[in-house]
Amino acid sequence: MRTLHVGLRVANLESSIAFYTALGYEVLGEVPATEFGSLTMLKLPGDEFVSLELVSDPARSYIGPGGLHHFVISVDAVHERVARLAAEGFGAELPSSPDDSEDSGRPGSLIQTDTASS
Repeated sequence: MRTLHVGLRVANLESSIAFYTALGYEVLGEVPATEFGSLTMLKLPGDEFVSLELVSDPARSYIGPGGLHHFVISVDAVHERVARLAAEGFGAELPSSPDDSEDSGRPGSLIQTDTASS
């Protein structure tokens, strides 16, 4: 058994696509009209299948908090990735540790911080 993909409801599809492609995801395709809204399917270059599906419905003016608490991915060269995201207008939090050491080995949080966030 394995997880095939996560569906994320987003408020701004274009901004969300920009964020996830900046992380390295590739857009595979879109299903424009479903009962949930449009579906945009993404995957990482090494993935065999779709691993992320962005769900967008412009008729929904508010995207409230749901059951998803966080979504974690692993990246190579985290400092370079964070710098590239910052240059593209996205915020990111570098990895940290409880004792404030430089390299904790723990993942950081990559967070879209513009006003049109997903």
